[in-house]
Amino acid sequence: MITFEELEALLESTDCLAEWIPEADWPVLELKCQGIRHEGSLALKEIIHPEDLATASLQLDRALESGLASFKRGPYRIRHPDKDYVSVMEQCLVRRQDSGKSRILSVFRIQESEAGLRADLLEAQDRLQLAMDATPDGLWDWNLKTDQVFFSAHWKNMLGYRDEEIGNDLEEWRSRVHPDDLELAMKDVQEHLEGRTAYYINEHRMRRKDGSYIWILDRGKASRESNGKPYRMIGFHTDITRHRELEDSLRAFGQELEERVSEKTIELRRQLQKFQLLFNSSNDAFIIHYLDDSEHIDSLIEVNDRACSMLAYDRSDLLLLRFSDLFPAESNPGLQQNVEALLEDGVALYRGFIQPSRGDSIPVDMSSHLFRLPDGWACFSSVRDIADRLKLEKENEEKEQLLIQQSRMASLGEMIGAIAHQWKQPLNAISMAAGMIPDSTSPEELKETEEIIIRQVDFLSRTINEFRDFFRPNQEKKPFRACESAEKLMRIMAPVLRREKIAVTIHSHEHFNFVGQENEFQQVLLNIISNARDAFAERDIQNRTVDIYPEKKGRTGVIRIRDNAGGIPETLLPQKLFEAYVTTKGDLGTGIGLSLSRRIVEDRMGGKLSARNVEGGAEFSIEVPLAKKES
Repeated sequence: MITFEELEALLESTDCLAEWIPEADWPVLELKCQGIRHEGSLALKEIIHPEDLATASLQLDRALESGLASFKRGPYRIRHPDKDYVSVMEQCLVRRQDSGKSRILSVFRIQESEAGLRADLLEAQDRLQLAMDATPDGLWDWNLKTDQVFFSAHWKNMLGYRDEEIGNDLEEWRSRVHPDDLELAMKDVQEHLEGRTAYYINEHRMRRKDGSYIWILDRGKASRESNGKPYRMIGFHTDITRHRELEDSLRAFGQELEERVSEKTIELRRQLQKFQLLFNSSNDAFIIHYLDDSEHIDSLIEVNDRACSMLAYDRSDLLLLRFSDLFPAESNPGLQQNVEALLEDGVALYRGFIQPSRGDSIPVDMSSHLFRLPDGWACFSSVRDIADRLKLEKENEEKEQLLIQQSRMASLGEMIGAIAHQWKQPLNAISMAAGMIPDSTSPEELKETEEIIIRQVDFLSRTINEFRDFFRPNQEKKPFRACESAEKLMRIMAPVLRREKIAVTIHSHEHFNFVGQENEFQQVLLNIISNARDAFAERDIQNRTVDIYPEKKGRTGVIRIRDNAGGIPETLLPQKLFEAYVTTKGDLGTGIGLSLSRRIVEDRMGGKLSARNVEGGAEFSIEVPLAKKES
C-alpha cells in the first residue's frame, strides 16, 4: 500500500532512483539513473564528495532518529562519470522491514538547466508509472483544470474492467460509488480541495462490473499553485473489502459478545441477589471461615443476618472473631474430632454449643462443608439453634411416657381381674395344703405339703413381679431378650386370652437381644394382640389364633405377629393405619395405640413397624437392630 509520504516524494522526483541500506558504507541495492552508470557493487559513501559526507551523514542520522518516513538531504556533491562532481538534492523514503531494519529509496535531482529538468521530469514520470504498476493499489490522477482523470490499469481491474472499458472522466468514478456513500465522499473531496484537510481520505463502496460492491479506501493529495489553488489531485484506491468484512465480523462478534456479557452480567446479578436473599433469609446461621492451619488462623470470612441475630453481634464485630471464639473447647470437647472428619471426608455433622455475645451458650446442630479458596482452605457451616427443639423433644418424650402409661393403665383393671382369677387356683392349693398340715403323720408328708405351698407361692411371686415390671415406668434403655419378654407378657395375659379363647403360639424360642425399655416393647405387643382380640370379637371369629414368629435376619431381629381376624381395610394400608386417631373401632377406639407403637419401635428403638394383610388375617412386623455385642 503506497503511503502519502511516498506519494509526495514520487511527485517531486525527476532524475535518479536508488535503493540503498543505511549501514556502513551505504551499499546500493539498485540504481536507475540516466546520467549515472555504474557496474558492479556500489557504496553511496564512495561517490559523495569527502567534504560533503559529514553533512549528508548528519542529515541521515537526524531523520532516522526522528522516525521520519520521508526526508530530504542536500545539496551535496556526488562523483559523475563525465564530470568531476555534480550537485544534487536527494528525496528519501524510509521503508522499514519486518526484521526491524530499514531500506531507503532515494530520488536524486541534479541541479542543471531548465530544459534538462523537463526531460528528467518526463523520465521520472515514466519511473513513477513503473512504480505504480508494481503496486496492487489503483492510481488515479485528476487534472482539475481539464476535469480529466487518469485511472491506472490496476484501478480498473479492481472493479473487474479491462483498461479500454473505462474512460478518463470523473463520472466514471462518481457513477460507480454507492448512492449511500457518494455524498460524504464528495464532501471529503471538496474539503481537501478547499484546504481544510491535509489529505483526502474516504471509505466507500464501488460497484464492480458484475454488479457486486467492494469497499475502497480512497486517499489523495492535491498539488497547489503558489496562491494555494489546487490544479492537480492524485491518489490511490485500495481494496479493503476483506478488511471491512473482518471488521463487520469483529463488530458483530463484539456486539454478540457484549450482549452475552450483558446477559451473563444480568444473570449473575440476579443469581447474586437470589444468593444474598437465600443467604440472609435462612433460619439457620451461616458462618464461612478459614481453617486453623499453617496458612491461616480460623478467622471468619462472612456471616449471614441470622448469625448476627443468634449471637447478638453487629456484623463488623462478629467478623473480627475467630471460629474457635464461637465454639470454645471447654463446652465442645468433640469439636476437634469433627474437624478431623471434615478434613478426611469434606463434610461433617456436629452437635455442640455456640457462645453468643451475652448469656448462656446455645445448643446447636452444625453441618460443615470444606472448600478451597485461592488463598487457603475454608469451611461453610450451617448452624441451627436446637434449644426449642430439645425442649420440645423432652416434652414429647414425657408425653409419650404418659401415653404409654395411660395405655397400660387402660388394661390395668382387666388384667387385675385376670390375675385375681389366675390366683384363685394357687391360693386354693395353698389353703388346702395348709389344712393338711395338722393331719400329717410323717416328715415326708410335711415335706410334700411344704413343697406344694412353696411352688404356689413362687408362681404368685413371679406373676406379681411380671405384672409390676410391665406397669413400672422406666427411662433406662438396656438390652433385653425379645422372646423372653414376649413370653412374660403372654403369661400375664394368659387368663384374658383363655377367657377370649385365643390361642397364642410363639413358634421359636431363638434368643436375641433388643435395646430399649422392655416394658415399652411389651406395650407394642399388647397393642397388636389387643387389636386382634377386638377384631375377633367384632367379627365373631370362632377359631381364634395368634402366631408369633421370632427370627434373626443378619443384624436385625424380626418379630412377626399374625392373626386370623379377617385383616385390615386396604384403605388404611400401608401407612394410614399408624397415623394418630385413626381407628377401625368407631367410638370404641382411641386411635392412639398403633401410632404410639410405631413411635416406640421407630423413634425409641431405631427399628421399623409395618403391617400387611395375609390369608385370613393381618400380619405385623417388628424389625429392630440387634444389640451391638450380638450383631
